[in-house]
Amino acid sequence: MRNAQPLFIYDPAKDELWSKVAEGTEQKQIRIPAAAGIAGAAFISGDVLNIPDAYADPRFNPEIDRTSGFRTRNLLNVPVIDRTGEAPRRRQVLNKRGGPFTQVDIRRLKAFSAGIAVALENARLFSDVLALKNYNENILKSLSRRRRHARSAMRHRQGQRGGAAHPRAVGGGAGRSLGRACVRQSQRVDHPEPRVSSPGWEPPTITPTPT
Repeated sequence: MRNAQPLFIYDPAKDELWSKVAEGTEQKQIRIPAAAGIAGAAFISGDVLNIPDAYADPRFNPEIDRTSGFRTRNLLNVPVIDRTGEAPRRRQVLNKRGGPFTQVDIRRLKAFSAGIAVALENARLFSDVLALKNYNENILKSLSRRRRHARSAMRHRQGQRGGAAHPRAVGGGAGRSLGRACVRQSQRVDHPEPRVSSPGWEPPTITPTPT
């Protein structure tokens, strides 16, 4: 690893600063206590730290160099300020060629860090929107399943009611014949047929016999 430009991000759950650095074709995660080393000092103070000789600064932690095989000569650490004015991230560049970092380097790194803050905020917003989209899709799927279950249960209940024997259907054909006979008899009672006498026939006259 010839050079490194880590972006340290604060992890409030563990009170640590973490970063990922490239080692050949792989990435390695670095974690340090939030107040440890120069990165921790810069995070706590919120100031720009320009260290021309890393090993001459008592805040420098050489353990990272030992574990990574990297040799830190000089470094520049600036805050990455988000839209709320907070600085939960630190941008650090190491080992400038040709001498220590200058004020021009500080201005350039601050401008670059402002762009990093915007990009990270956009990534966070996109992640929030994606999570909300997935949540809404899950709600719609759940409602759709409930509607399908409700329709299925309704069809099942209707099928059970339709399968029960209706009183008018009891007896099959005999029941239907009996029903029609009852209707005809009812019509006869309500509308009696007139009696028709044969031609030339008269009812007999009954003469009372004197006593």
